[in-house]
Amino acid sequence: MWVSDNQPLDTGFINSWTINFNNPMSFSWTSTPAGYTSTTQSPGAVTPSTLGLGTVTYHVVATNSYTGCSSISSSASVTVNPIYSQTLNPVICSNQSYTFPWGGSTSTGGDYPHHYSSISGCDSLITVHLTVNTAYSESSNLTVCDNQSYPTLPWGGTAVAGANSHLYTTVNGCDSLVTINLTVNPAPTVLVTTPSAVCSPATVDITNPLVTVGSTPGLTYTYWTDAGATTALATPSAVAVSGTYYIKGTDPATGCFTIQPVTVTVNTPPTVVITNPAAVCSPGTVDITDPAVTAGSTGGITLTYWTDAGATSALGTPAAVAASGTYYIKGTITATGCSTIQPVNVTVNTCGVTLNLKMFIQGYYSSPATLTPMDNFANGGCLFVNGLSLDPNDADSVTISLVDSVMYVNTFDVVASTIESHTAVMHTDGTVSIPFTAVGGNTNYIKVTHRSAIETWSANTVPLIGTTLYDFTIGQGQAFGFNMTEISGDYSQMDFAVLNGFFGYTPEDITGDGIVESADYSLMENAVGSGYFTAHP
Repeated sequence: MWVSDNQPLDTGFINSWTINFNNPMSFSWTSTPAGYTSTTQSPGAVTPSTLGLGTVTYHVVATNSYTGCSSISSSASVTVNPIYSQTLNPVICSNQSYTFPWGGSTSTGGDYPHHYSSISGCDSLITVHLTVNTAYSESSNLTVCDNQSYPTLPWGGTAVAGANSHLYTTVNGCDSLVTINLTVNPAPTVLVTTPSAVCSPATVDITNPLVTVGSTPGLTYTYWTDAGATTALATPSAVAVSGTYYIKGTDPATGCFTIQPVTVTVNTPPTVVITNPAAVCSPGTVDITDPAVTAGSTGGITLTYWTDAGATSALGTPAAVAASGTYYIKGTITATGCSTIQPVNVTVNTCGVTLNLKMFIQGYYSSPATLTPMDNFANGGCLFVNGLSLDPNDADSVTISLVDSVMYVNTFDVVASTIESHTAVMHTDGTVSIPFTAVGGNTNYIKVTHRSAIETWSANTVPLIGTTLYDFTIGQGQAFGFNMTEISGDYSQMDFAVLNGFFGYTPEDITGDGIVESADYSLMENAVGSGYFTAHP
């Protein structure tokens, strides 16, 4: 009997052994190490799972069925070498590559098998099961203007111009790169020139190109009431209220903008209140510079006077306006230049005359050494002393009449027509002024009457034009019939009468005792009561 040569077997299978014999035999197969038995003549193929790895010696004993004799055990050794089958499970990130043990690399996940030949000549299979986890790489772009705050980065800190990168680690351990690219655009230049102040109701146009001259060209402008440019200005071309407003200049290409304040000044013009002055009679004039004309106006204003409403033609003599008409007063606040123009109506009537007289009443005359001879011993005029006037210059009331120059005169009768008569107050300096309205251009006698003095007429008729002055104090010849007494000078009244060839006594000293006293008044009253007549024109 024989078996095949002892040879190493692959792990796939081993060939069956063949036993040859001449007589009926029984067989017994065993192994060393133990574990294998068989009673067949030819046990057939032995698989690695049966053999196991390593060297196994198989023993067989043949027994003759007739004689019962057994053969000497024959042995055969079989060596089973391993075949390798290994799986590797590497994990990489998508931004990495894997190098195979057998060389080469990949970044793509999947199964990669590879056969090796062992030293025993067996095939060995190695499979690489590659897992590729995602590694993120994200990029975003931001744009800011250089006059704005730079954004805060998601991982903290403030961005800078250019690339701002940060590495994160995913749950799979891969790096993820986040990049924020920051572009910084220049902000435009907005230059503001403060517009000129105006006077209300005028307005200011801050959209005027002169306001933003010198700014970056091509900007789009908007106008706002607040520095944050959140509330639009409704009428930027007609700003009517003083204040600070804001101009926003935006570069259309980048969207960058600059906001600048602009100051608007709208000044309030002064108030000019006009009270039309009283009418006067020519040649009188009206003074429209009199403070009473503009009483109630804004204080401290400068007043100028004009012939037209536009204040282009100055009025030459505003303190002495001689012609009726509408003139104009312009009130200006010097600090702001704002002004208001108001009309003033002047009336200069063609009317009568003003008669200015000077004369003294003998009973009131006190001292020729003063400018006010009828001042009651420096106590004031009679009306003032007796509490009938608040003006110490008021002496007494007299009646002045203008008498027609055409009359018939004889010793006992006078035929004359009084044209106009007025009562006025004579002052302590002997002056009295009386306006007459209906005698302009006439020539009349002037008649003066007083309750306790003899009626006195002007020596001749007097032309009455404009303002007429007649002074009775110049000389006795100023009165008709020389009907006045000298109360000053080197000579007494009697001396004057003697030198002039007068006879009799002074008209006032009726008693002839040289003293004008109450007895003279009694005789005068008797004469009046008896119908005596005085001598006059």
